[in-house]
Amino acid sequence: MRSSLLAPRPTTVPVQRDINSKSQTYDMANTENGAVPALNTLWRPRRGLRRADAAHYVGVSPSKFDRLVADGRMPSPIKLDGCTVWDMRQLDRAFDVLAEETEDANPWSQVTLQ
Repeated sequence: MRSSLLAPRPTTVPVQRDINSKSQTYDMANTENGAVPALNTLWRPRRGLRRADAAHYVGVSPSKFDRLVADGRMPSPIKLDGCTVWDMRQLDRAFDVLAEETEDANPWSQVTLQ
C-alpha cells in the first residue's frame, strides 16, 4: 500500500477570498467537526468587478478579456473616481449575446435527435 494513502488529513485549508486577495489559510482545527465555513462567510458577491475579476467571471484570461472589450464584444468599464470596474449585469448581457452568436454560427446546434 502506498504511504500517500495513509497521510494524515491537513489541519489547514487554503482559502482565497477573491481573485485579487492573497491566499489565506483557514484553520480547520478551530471549527466544529473540521468543517469549512459556508462560502457566503468567505466571499460576498459585488456588482462592480475589477478587470481580473471580470475576466474570471466570463471565464477568460485578463488579456483575452482586454481583446473582447477592445473589439466591442464585452462592455466598456465604468470609472468610479479612480477605480475602473465592469458592471456584472452588462457582462451577463454581453455574454448572452456571445452565446447566441455561437449558436447561430454552429450548424450542429439546429440538429435534433429523433
